[in-house]
Amino acid sequence: MKKSTTSATAIKLAPMPEHLGEMPYLGHKYGLGRESTHHRRSSASQVARSASEKLPNYPPLPTIGELVSFGVRPHLGLQLNEGDFGECDQHHHEGGCRNRLVVLAGHGKNDYPLPNVDTAVRKTLEYIDHQQKLAEQIRAARRFLAQRQSARRRHGFSPQHVHDKSKGSLSELAIVQSLIPQLGGIVTPTTGSTLYSAAGGLEAIMHKGRYFSVIAERLDPLRGATFYASKHYPAKYQPTVRSLNRQIGNVEALYAEAIPRLLSALQARYPDEPEEKLLYVALNGLDRQLMEILYVLSIWTDAFAQRRDGRYEQLELLVFMVEQAFHLFRTGNVTGDCDAKCQERLGKAAKYHIGDVFTARFSNQGPATIPGAKGPVGAHAIEVPHDEATILTIMGPLYFHELRHDVFADIPGMADEITMAAVVAIQKAYQEGKLKFKSETIKIGKQTFRTVDLVTQINGQTLSETDADVVAILTEGPAFMYSMLASFAAFNAKGRGVFEPKRLLRPYSHYVIGEEGELIFEPHMPDFARAYVVAAALDLIGCPAEAAECRALATQAAGTPTPTKISWHNADSESKFKFAIEVPLDDLLAAAPFVVDAIVNTPLESLGGRKTSDHINWNPHRQEKVDALAEVLMEGKSQIPADMGDVYGTTVAAAAITAYWGLCKSGTNPILAAEKIVDPAARLMLLEVRKRFPDPDPTVPATVESVAPSASSVAPVASEGSKT
Repeated sequence: MKKSTTSATAIKLAPMPEHLGEMPYLGHKYGLGRESTHHRRSSASQVARSASEKLPNYPPLPTIGELVSFGVRPHLGLQLNEGDFGECDQHHHEGGCRNRLVVLAGHGKNDYPLPNVDTAVRKTLEYIDHQQKLAEQIRAARRFLAQRQSARRRHGFSPQHVHDKSKGSLSELAIVQSLIPQLGGIVTPTTGSTLYSAAGGLEAIMHKGRYFSVIAERLDPLRGATFYASKHYPAKYQPTVRSLNRQIGNVEALYAEAIPRLLSALQARYPDEPEEKLLYVALNGLDRQLMEILYVLSIWTDAFAQRRDGRYEQLELLVFMVEQAFHLFRTGNVTGDCDAKCQERLGKAAKYHIGDVFTARFSNQGPATIPGAKGPVGAHAIEVPHDEATILTIMGPLYFHELRHDVFADIPGMADEITMAAVVAIQKAYQEGKLKFKSETIKIGKQTFRTVDLVTQINGQTLSETDADVVAILTEGPAFMYSMLASFAAFNAKGRGVFEPKRLLRPYSHYVIGEEGELIFEPHMPDFARAYVVAAALDLIGCPAEAAECRALATQAAGTPTPTKISWHNADSESKFKFAIEVPLDDLLAAAPFVVDAIVNTPLESLGGRKTSDHINWNPHRQEKVDALAEVLMEGKSQIPADMGDVYGTTVAAAAITAYWGLCKSGTNPILAAEKIVDPAARLMLLEVRKRFPDPDPTVPATVESVAPSASSVAPVASEGSKT
């Protein structure tokens, strides 16, 4: 049969930026929301695992790494026909299919879209019914197996729970009873019915409030953190505090209204079960319904609590570093001040949604960030894994990648502009003959596409991550390259040591097929190709030697034989699309210089006609400071040379990884170098730098009233589907 070549029009590159839109979200297939992130060590194939469970209209309990598909990304519209899928190309990788440095996207609404009470109760009951059926099947199987056991086992199963047959149903208990019981005989004047009235009143109040404790167990830790923040945190955090309390209040109201209804329904279905047991079952099911919002809220409240407790000085230093980097990008001044000369230099200044409001917490997630512009809370939240607690200064450059995600989302229109610039740059270079491919077409399943269109699609859907890498190079110089390569190799070798995996940088990633057949690439370029894009950025800023070193290190980490193709595999194990997408490495990387140049040097309307490189760029003078500080840190010292001039948190972060790299190169024990030499000295150096820049945002006065509502005055729950 003659093979057909799909024309460029079949790719359907959407007009941009007007129709750039959002990338279709596969998570809707599983009933999941967007306020979550891939865990950096989670298998990407786990995204589809929830579909394999057979719960009715409800996903199984996922990890946070499974709560989102691939986030919000520009959709360029490469379509795959429904029948164009081939044989399954199973991919057995070294290591897990991990995703890292992920933007956690939100809905961008004023309030989290909670389900209404009817929906929450209905879905919870469906889940409980399903679990009950499973339990009955398990018990039946156990009885069958028990019958086949030796006759010597006379007792069989453990005694079943003895039900209290005297208990009435919850609906009966909930009926308002008369406070004065109808007793026989004559009531003496000396006692009367006062005792019954008093006790009955107290009992009714206690019964009405019997759910407050179980709600408080879930929400008090969140309330406590926001209450403290409302009293003690700088004014710029107060909108975030108010938003958090509003979201917590909505959840609290939903719990308060749903629990009695669930108990009543369960008591009617299982009248012989005690209320305590049914309450546990009801709460377990309802917790699953609200698990996502509770986790999302905890990202910010945990950050507040950890700051309140004062245990993690590292987090305060990290926030200090990213704040300085943000101000350097915005105004060229680490304090954030922008005088008349600054305004003249910036021209039409960029507008920001949130600005420099950052929080950070240690958790089992990350490195990752949640741009404040993507959700209702009003603060950028940085996720830091606990296992980086003793090396956070060395990992610092990765968090300037994260910072760029926050800025990327924070400036209206910038994401669309940069994506459009990269797409246009690829297409223009190809039309002018500057961009050439070894193969003009690439087959996907049973379809054939032009290489230029597929390469454009890949770069468009991975643009936000490429942009973050490139701007991290502009911020940190070659230090980001060392940090990225060492960290990625460590992530991929996690738990096995660096000598067991065949490849420390992955030449593969994943795709999914959207509900309308659209091809969606995971937003990170595969590790191996990503390193070469970073090398292209180093070339652009005038660091050819470091660029060559980056390519050599990437090739070393990619293993033997050196990959010649980059592949993508379907993350959805149940999808009928089983093919692998393979792109020659040289063809994919041929577009990298044009993409990098577009990110760095395209004038952007969102920046007042200025280029990204007009705001921040690496230069030899900054590198000299990094090298000088690195020499100090390699000796385990923290003194900043008096004649060095201005030193910022960004400089120290670049110096820390440079020092660590240098010590490893010299043969020093790497664990000793990181935890005993570089990180402690770099922390002291950062503390010294912070002293030079007083906090411009004072602590909010202690007279500020808490906005935390009580359990009896919670905000009403928004109806499902309502616009906020």
